[in-house]
Amino acid sequence: MELRGQHSSVELVCEEVLPQHLPSAGDVRLAVRVASHGFCGEYNQVWVAADEFGRFLAALRQLEATRLGAAEMAALSPDEFRLAVRTVDRSRHLVVEGRLGRLVHARHWHAVEFAFEFDSSLFGGAVREFERLAQGTPNQALHLTGGA
Repeated sequence: MELRGQHSSVELVCEEVLPQHLPSAGDVRLAVRVASHGFCGEYNQVWVAADEFGRFLAALRQLEATRLGAAEMAALSPDEFRLAVRTVDRSRHLVVEGRLGRLVHARHWHAVEFAFEFDSSLFGGAVREFERLAQGTPNQALHLTGGA
């Protein structure tokens, strides 16, 4: 999936879903790529717990229905990845924001933070893309385009 603004984008690719016989069944490993106003980062070891992804998807559906509030998701290590979609004004414009980071050495984080407006007319399609991603098909990419 790719969420894109005029000068920013976030791409999520499902790399792996833990099978049902494991204690963390349903947890998803994502490859995430971020480009925001010339700053870029990518990391293919972003683990999101199944419950967290489920809560995010439910919040996205609620946001789609009401166009009020926010849907937020964090990786098992929240410093590695956070993603939020939220309304920002009375006109119910949507913003995508978050952070992608990676611990490179014992105490050295490399990270890209991002925030950009997302075309609300495309939001229903975005929710459907997240639903497909939640089905956990490995190598499935989520691609969307957004506004300014």
